[in-house]
Amino acid sequence: MADEMTFDEIRERLEELCRDGNEHTAHASLDIKRSGFSACFYPDGVVANGGGTFAHGDTAQETLDELQRKWAKKRDDRHAQAVKKAALEIIRLTHEFGECTDAALRQEVGSMTPEMVSEAIALADEMADGGPFKVVSVRGANAA
Repeated sequence: MADEMTFDEIRERLEELCRDGNEHTAHASLDIKRSGFSACFYPDGVVANGGGTFAHGDTAQETLDELQRKWAKKRDDRHAQAVKKAALEIIRLTHEFGECTDAALRQEVGSMTPEMVSEAIALADEMADGGPFKVVSVRGANAA
């Protein structure tokens, strides 16, 4: 059959998904009860609160394509939520302390890429008066 995948092809697709996560765990299995193939991806590990993304289909190809589509949407949603949370923290920290430092922002939301910080600053400017907002880089013990 043309739509059958080898074990190595399945593993490659799951490994590709795992490049997107932190503690990435991916599983694929034959589902005897539902007669088909199942796959799941846990971007933050199996025990994390973020939960997993699941797919089921008649073939491995169909299932992994669905899993990839579902994860792409979930990844985009998680990114948007992280940027919004950071924007709100930038506004709060600036209000409380007169400025938002990179160390204070990391303390509240964890590490972020420079691109995500830029997105958060732009969103903070859209969301609240008092801008333009910025994240001040600090040097020393609390610096990155």
